[in-house]
Amino acid sequence: MNIIFVPAIGLLNKMRYPAKFGLVGAISFLIMLALLVQLAGSLKTSLTTTENELDAINRVPKVLSVIQLTQQHRGLSSAVLSGNEAMGPALSKKSEELVAAMKQADEALSVLVEADHRQRWQETKGAWEALRSGGSGMKAADNIAAHTRLIAQQTVVLHDLGDAGELALDPSPDSYYLLDNIVRRIPTVTERLGRLRALGTGALAAKARDGGVQRRAQRPVQARRHRAHHADATAVGVHPWPGVREGGYGGVFDLCRVARVGGADAHEGC
Repeated sequence: MNIIFVPAIGLLNKMRYPAKFGLVGAISFLIMLALLVQLAGSLKTSLTTTENELDAINRVPKVLSVIQLTQQHRGLSSAVLSGNEAMGPALSKKSEELVAAMKQADEALSVLVEADHRQRWQETKGAWEALRSGGSGMKAADNIAAHTRLIAQQTVVLHDLGDAGELALDPSPDSYYLLDNIVRRIPTVTERLGRLRALGTGALAAKARDGGVQRRAQRPVQARRHRAHHADATAVGVHPWPGVREGGYGGVFDLCRVARVGGADAHEGC
């Protein structure tokens, strides 16, 4: 090891003290400079991520507005196709609002650079145009199903916007969970409520208090009730129904099979 440092020691022995201190200072400066460059790069990356998040957050409400208006359009369409002609003007106005919201969302989604993201948005716009032009000729149940598929596509586009804006990469736990609720969880919950609203609106318009419409409206509620009962029972180590496995998604799927065998309609909402 001493042999390696012999040249450096010899050089330092020949140098005066000012030169020695100058050499040590230059080496220290280079080390500090390298650390500062690394820190600046890290801060620049963090700043770029924050700017992307802020930009995406400003664009997310426009896509959420499209989803909300589509859900309202579904409910009005269900009422009109079920026989409530008085809702026709409201449906036409809602269609105009949705057309305007789609244009705004199209501008907001210009930041999508991934080819599959852009393709999904183009498919979503095409699905809306097809529903807009041919929805009035559908049966109420088919119209609701078409709207539901369209909303599912719009929700995926919302997720794509969140991914493009790096919202899922937020390093802070509090803001991460807040953004996750806005982009993923809340739209899913509101869509479940929106489906119930569409079925209920159609049922009221058709004056159907029983039969198939009532059963379809009850299925999601029954499914949620079964899942909640299973979660509560599993938390205390009790099997709520025979044949339900413990833990994970397997228990939910077995729960759906138990409901199906028992003759309940809840399994369709699982």
